[in-house]
Amino acid sequence: MWTVYDHPSDFPDVFIARRSEVHGGGVLVTTGDIVTSPKLKDVRHEMRLRGLVCIDRQEDDYATIVEVWL
Repeated sequence: MWTVYDHPSDFPDVFIARRSEVHGGGVLVTTGDIVTSPKLKDVRHEMRLRGLVCIDRQEDDYATIVEVWL
């Protein structure tokens, strides 16, 4: 799963996608894999190249979350 963020505090100049994995017991672990770009369209392009599908953000997501890709 890749979560796309809009200029989070640790990357204030770019959009960033972070890859996470679900481990035993449903524990979500963020990996060191990231994609960054000043343009959201470029991050989305990278997600499409990986064959992923976009899921819109949910109401209770953090404000910086744009979307999730599976």
